[in-house]
Amino acid sequence: MYISGMVSVVVLASLCLVGLTGNCLTVAVLIGYKSRTPLVHLLLALAVTDAALLLSIVVRDCIPDVCAVLMARNCLASVLWHDRVWLWQTACLIQTAGSWILVLITLDR
Repeated sequence: MYISGMVSVVVLASLCLVGLTGNCLTVAVLIGYKSRTPLVHLLLALAVTDAALLLSIVVRDCIPDVCAVLMARNCLASVLWHDRVWLWQTACLIQTAGSWILVLITLDR
């Protein structure tokens, strides 16, 4: 249980870290553009929603799993346990917003 739990946490956290890095770089590049076309704004909004979704995954899944694997009693997971429903609803809302932004990008093209 310990090994499989830690492997899943490490894989998920690594993927989220790579995604957050890529989205932060995308935001940095798009902010530096001189032309402010609707496509640039849509791509910027998509990068921000993706970063927010990845951040909610880390808070909702990785932190409580690490605390569960380490069997820490006084951990942040006990604080987050009651907020997991709220975090899940927020993540669903962010994912829906990202999907609609993709639709807008497709229509803009």
